[in-house]
Amino acid sequence: MAELVDAHASGACNRKVVEVQVLFWAPFDSALRASLMVNHDLFYTKSRMTLSVAAAESKSPTAHKTKHSRSFCGALLAHGKPRSMLAVCNLAKLCIVSCMRKYAFIFVVLVCLSAYAQSEASILKRRTRVRTQSSSSVSRVVSSAPAIALSNYKIPILVYHHVRPQEGWGKSTWSWKMTVTPQTFEKQMKWLVDHNYTAVDLNTFMSIVRGEMLGPVKPVVITFDDNQLNAFENGLPILKKYNQTAVFYIITNKLKNKDTINEERVKTLVAEGMSIESHTIAHPVLTLVDDARLEAELRESKRVLEELTGKPVLHLAYPGTTHNQKVRDRAKAAGYVTATIMDPRPATEKDDFYKLPRIMMTDDTNLEKVLP
Repeated sequence: MAELVDAHASGACNRKVVEVQVLFWAPFDSALRASLMVNHDLFYTKSRMTLSVAAAESKSPTAHKTKHSRSFCGALLAHGKPRSMLAVCNLAKLCIVSCMRKYAFIFVVLVCLSAYAQSEASILKRRTRVRTQSSSSVSRVVSSAPAIALSNYKIPILVYHHVRPQEGWGKSTWSWKMTVTPQTFEKQMKWLVDHNYTAVDLNTFMSIVRGEMLGPVKPVVITFDDNQLNAFENGLPILKKYNQTAVFYIITNKLKNKDTINEERVKTLVAEGMSIESHTIAHPVLTLVDDARLEAELRESKRVLEELTGKPVLHLAYPGTTHNQKVRDRAKAAGYVTATIMDPRPATEKDDFYKLPRIMMTDDTNLEKVLP
């Protein structure tokens, strides 16, 4: 602040030196100080500095006011935006103590308020910027829209099995219930995009509900079960067309089968930005197997998939949606952080992470009714 002191270093005057500590976000640039211009592209850093302001009473009050105002405003602009309203108040007090005239005082206050508003807007923008969570080479960025309230969230988890033509099955059969046609699947993916839903994987889902990151207003998780080849051949191109990510729960004893989502297709899914999670080794009813088999189904499938993909496998789908407290406890001990069941409603803050509900998708599913 040498400019302020030098401005009154000569001539007969009585000087009062007032020191006020103000917290700034200060850009540092010598050219900026010289030109008294604010460069918003500079980086900001927190620094606490002391302003020494010389207030003088001169025989030439007009010249004094002009000189002093320029020096003070120059110092203000050269040292950037005030970080908080306390800084604004301190600057206002500084103006009064420094005998600033009425209009100079108003100008400085307006400049400070404007700078403060711009600074707060910049901070908010940075906080609402969301990190990419995709583990693939094609990054999928979660929307930077305002975050959902963690105390009252609703996140639908959709489950698909077959993406294939219907073959005359009755609607009461499992073959019909576990099938959506490619045309229906595309309509549903387009509906999600048109209604501003953002597909996220389960790692992103957990980060959102734990408060570790800000998520989109309308997150949705898309999942596939059972290594169905038609999900790969018919579903994957549609997912790519609408830039959607999905979770594929894989049964590991099918990885050598050429007619399923096998090892090579799993690698393709990972390369396309999809997530690979566990659906056990052989898809047994976990509540009916003995302890040794239960441990193997949970741990060995996790190990095989981690070795195949090179990524952590942290999520489980219970085969046939069967589970009990022992199964849930063993899943947690094996290193899973979520497990899913069939339950046609969105996941909320009241749900156990080891009983996350999923909505079975069919040709008759009305997304407007089942999605929040």
